[in-house]
Amino acid sequence: MLVAIDVFAVTSSGVSIYIEIIWSPSKTQFLNDINMLHQSDADVKLVIVSPEIMANSEMTREFGKVVVAQRKQGKVIWGDLLSGQKIAEDPTYVDFDLRNLVEQLVTLAQTQRDESERLLRSPKCPFCRTFMRRAEVERYAPYSGIYDRKEPERRWGWKCDNCGVDFTENEL
Repeated sequence: MLVAIDVFAVTSSGVSIYIEIIWSPSKTQFLNDINMLHQSDADVKLVIVSPEIMANSEMTREFGKVVVAQRKQGKVIWGDLLSGQKIAEDPTYVDFDLRNLVEQLVTLAQTQRDESERLLRSPKCPFCRTFMRRAEVERYAPYSGIYDRKEPERRWGWKCDNCGVDFTENEL
């Protein structure tokens, strides 16, 4: 008999990985495990199942619904059930295929996290309410004997690509 426990890990870059292992062909147990997967706050999710579950179309359809819901929430979840039998019997599958799959999912989750953090740091344009990008902004210095009004002063600020306006840090 194969004893299976779920796996939870966090990479050095902070991406959390949750692998749900479902071996019991009981529908009740399957739904309990799918509920645990659904409630997990991990960034990357995978499900490994027994051959009996892979052959059960009702359970695979239920898993498909969870995949759609998780992707709507921004989670990276592998859309297919992984064969536990193949993992147990073929060490090269684990070393190459499964490892590459997990690495690709972690990279995707890290990219999504970086993009969402960038959007959270970017202010919205006060005119069109779209996110602005960091850009070099030119402003003419106030007139004085020291500054030449023909030479603009360059500063870092924010530019809205949608409506074309730009702002310095102090103007927002």
